Amino acid sequence: MKAGKSILLAGLCLAGYTTAFSQQNLPEVIVMAANYKYLKTVGGKEVPVAAQRLQRAAASYDIKNSVYYEEDYDTYFISFALPEGQILAAYDANGKLLRTAEHYHNVALPSSIPL
Repeated sequence: MKAGKSILLAGLCLAGYTTAFSQQNLPEVIVMAANYKYLKTVGGKEVPVAAQRLQRAAASYDIKNSVYYEEDYDTYFISFALPEGQILAAYDANGKLLRTAEHYHNVALPSSIPL
């Protein structure tokens, strides 16, 4: 009989906690993938790890919070480099990745390259 009372008491306590939590209003959160089209185009299982690291860095770069950002310019060129290669990325004033030029050293190319 005691086990039944303790389960009932635990259930009532748990119900009180869920009611307290369900009444809280949390601020809205918007999740956006920066330059996801670029990553979708260049990504793949055969892309070397060094290339993936540089591509993710270029895709997630926030030009508006950069020390280089000034409202006077329409286009920004940012270089990302590792010993295995580098990417030169062009961004518009809103931070959209416009194009990239990639160069790698001693890295095997994937069997197919997206155009």
